[in-house]
Amino acid sequence: MNNIEIRQVKKLAKKTLRFTIAFPTQEYGNIVIKGIRVCESPKYEDIWVQPPSYNVYGSYHPTFFLENKSIWEEICVQLKDIYKKYIGSLESDLDIDLDDLIKNIN
Repeated sequence: MNNIEIRQVKKLAKKTLRFTIAFPTQEYGNIVIKGIRVCESPKYEDIWVQPPSYNVYGSYHPTFFLENKSIWEEICVQLKDIYKKYIGSLESDLDIDLDDLIKNIN
C-alpha cells in the first residue's frame, strides 16, 4: 500500500512515538487513523505497533480493525521503518526532526 500518508508523528516518551496516518479510498475519501503507538516490545526483541485502543479495567481494547491483515502489516512495516530511523538517530546522538523524517517518507 504505497498511498499511506503519515500526517503527524509525536514523541511521547524517550522511545515511544504516536502516529496519525491517512489513506485514500474511492468510496469514503481519506480515512484518518489517529493514535497508533510504536515502541520497543516489552516482551520480545522487536518493535511493537499498537492500533488505537482504550483501557478498561487494566486491559486494552483496540478501537481500529482492518479485516485485510496484509494492509495492516504494510502499515506496520512503514511505521517500523520510521521508528528504526528515529531510534538510530537517538543512539548516534543526532538531532533529527521528526517532521523532516516523515517528509522524506511521504
